[in-house]
Parts: sequence; C-alpha cells; structure tokens
Amino acid sequence: MGFPTETRRHWRRAVWATAGVVAVFALTHSAGSLTPAVTVWPIINDVATGETPQYPDIQPQRFNHPPEKVLQAAAGAVGSLDHWTIESQTDDELHAIRTTRLLRFKDDIWLRVSQTGDGWTQVWIRSKSRVGKGDFGQNARNIRELQDALSARL
Repeated sequence: MGFPTETRRHWRRAVWATAGVVAVFALTHSAGSLTPAVTVWPIINDVATGETPQYPDIQPQRFNHPPEKVLQAAAGAVGSLDHWTIESQTDDELHAIRTTRLLRFKDDIWLRVSQTGDGWTQVWIRSKSRVGKGDFGQNARNIRELQDALSARL
C-alpha cells in the first residue's frame, strides 16, 4: 500500500522544483566560487512597462485603435494563453492571473489602456509574483508573452 496519488504528485513536484533550483544555482555560480552571477536575472518580482530599470527594453505598446478595441483584443489574448485567466475587467483595465505549471504559483498581471494626446492608445502592463523576492525573470516573460499575443491580435 503506497501513498495516495495526490501525495505522490506533491512529492514529484517538490523533487522537480528542487532539481530546478539546483540547476539555476549551478548555472548562476561560477566554478569553484559561491559568488552569484547577477547578470542572469535581477532579484525582483515586480515588473512594469517603462518603469523597471532592470528591463529597459520592456516599454508600453501603442496602437492606432480605440481603447475599447485594444482592451477587447487584450481579453482575447489572455484567453488564448495557457495557464492564464481573467480575474476582473473594467472599462480601461484588465486583471489576469497566470498560474505556474509546476508548483501552482500565481502571478498577477494588470493591463491598462489609455488614450494619448495624439490619438493613439497606450498599453501599460504590470506583472507581480505573489510570493518570493526573485522571479527568475518570469514577470518579464509574462509581459513579453502578453505583448506578443496582443500585437498578433491587432
């Protein structure tokens, strides 16, 4: 008689997570030294377009469509992404949650649209992990993934 299936799944996830941490540790530390290679990922868990100096390439997007259409396309983009769900939506903002496959961690993603003075619609995105001090670059990947899916729809 063994452990229940759910317990076995939990332990399997824990083993894979441990293996991942060991792999990241091995990749971010030079041979014979315990000095971390800080160039791999910044130790942050909150990234926003145009506001995070660690990711200067992540900037707000601009579209030549009305804000309502951009927000509708954003909702469709979130719906098309694996492990993403829409938590709430208003006239100018969308709140989504991305759940990791392995340990079921949740990242909160906010997308806000606004009309600029020159008639374009600007899209601001923020992704924040609910736990931890570092995200191994996941929040930046969340923003890039959503930006790519949104661009593909517009």
